Amino acid sequence: MTHVEVPLSRPRFGQTMRRDRWWASPGVVFLGLSAFIVYSTWAAFQGAHYAVGPYLSPFYSPELFGRSEEHTSELQSH
Repeated sequence: MTHVEVPLSRPRFGQTMRRDRWWASPGVVFLGLSAFIVYSTWAAFQGAHYAVGPYLSPFYSPELFGRSEEHTSELQSH
């Protein structure tokens, strides 16, 4: 019986046999979601400019006890 020796090499971490840029699409999605998370965190902690006309930002809870002073003054200026 004939034996054939096949050299086994250990691939580096994350190395694949693919030659195309398969990581480009997930990379763009990751960057987009990361940018949204950073922006939404900044907008939520800003504490101002959360209402425009009758619309309230989804990052804030509804104004349960009437409208705030900022919202009222903004409605009057429009």
